[in-house]
Amino acid sequence: SGASGASGASGRASGRVEDTELLGASRIQSFQSTWQAVSLGSDDPDLIRPGDRIFLRAHTGCYIDVAEDMAFARWDDTGDWQQLVIEKSPLVVEDTDPSLFHPGDLMFLKAHTGRYLDVQDEGSPVQARWQDLGVWQGLELAKKDSDPLRVGDILFLKSHTGMYIDVHNHQVQARWADEGDWQALTI
Repeated sequence: SGASGASGASGRASGRVEDTELLGASRIQSFQSTWQAVSLGSDDPDLIRPGDRIFLRAHTGCYIDVAEDMAFARWDDTGDWQQLVIEKSPLVVEDTDPSLFHPGDLMFLKAHTGRYLDVQDEGSPVQARWQDLGVWQGLELAKKDSDPLRVGDILFLKSHTGMYIDVHNHQVQARWADEGDWQALTI
C-alpha cells in the first residue's frame, strides 16, 4: 500500500519516436521544457512511479506474495515476499507521461526473486518464473478514474489473455474478464 524509491522527472520528452523526426530542434527543446515543468511540479509522494516498491492488497485483506515461482495472497503482511517493484517496459511507447502510471498503461511487477509476475493462459495461476518483460508478464492497468496511479488506489490488472488477475481464497489467477471484488487490488 506504500511506495518508495524512484521519484522526480527523468527529463525525457514523453512524445513518440516519430516526434523527434517531425519537429525542428527548437520545437523539441520547447516540448521537453514544457514536459519537465509539468513533471517537476508533480512531486507528490503518493504518486506511483516506475521503480517504486509496492504492495497489492486483495479483497481478502491479504497481500499478493511470491513463494518460489508461484503468486499467492496468504498474509496480512508487507514483508519481502509481498514487495513488488513496478516497472514500465522500455520497448513500449505510450501516450502518457513515462514517469507515472495511467489507466491503459502496461506495467510489469518484479517479485523479490528477481522474476516478473506472469500469466500464461486464460484461467492459469499467476506465477513469477522469468526475468523477461514479455507478453506474458505485461499487465494493463485499469482503474475507475483516469488519474495517475497513487497510493491507496483500487486497481485491476488485465493480462494478455483479456482476463483480470483475481484472488480467491489464497490463490492468485487470471480467470475472468470482470472488474469485480475478486479482481480489485489496493496499492
